[in-house]
Amino acid sequence: MRTIRFDINERHTLTRVGTVNDHNRMAVEFVGFDLEPEQTLFVVTKQRNREKVIPMTDNLWIVGKPLTLHPGDFKVMLRVRGGTQEWDTKWFTFRIDPIDHSHSCGCHEPPGDCCDLNTMKWVEDIKYRIEELEGTVVTELGINVPTIASTSDIDTIFI
Repeated sequence: MRTIRFDINERHTLTRVGTVNDHNRMAVEFVGFDLEPEQTLFVVTKQRNREKVIPMTDNLWIVGKPLTLHPGDFKVMLRVRGGTQEWDTKWFTFRIDPIDHSHSCGCHEPPGDCCDLNTMKWVEDIKYRIEELEGTVVTELGINVPTIASTSDIDTIFI
């Protein structure tokens, strides 16, 4: 897990914290303040005009769902409650980048052009299991299933 040290007393323009659906989690360690023993620290997030208040046990905050489900900017503010002095920081802007489709994994190709080995394995496995049924033939046009008196008039299923 990557960790960013984020001093709340410094000026920050924009901090990138990953991409949409990124499985490598990002942690933000807030520094530059001291808490009294009876004070409680909260992180307030604001994304798409929705605010969420998250209580914290430490100054380390993990960026995760639902923030990483949507690309774009979101804002974060620290809120301290309790003790002799309660205070809020200013809003800090963070960004979740969109998915980069410049790689060649095949996830952005049309379904007919699939070259993903796992997908091809499942397609072949399904074809094999269907062909095991008596009287069926799998062709490129579809699956010809023998008509049985108790079934409807459908005799071809397309994949």
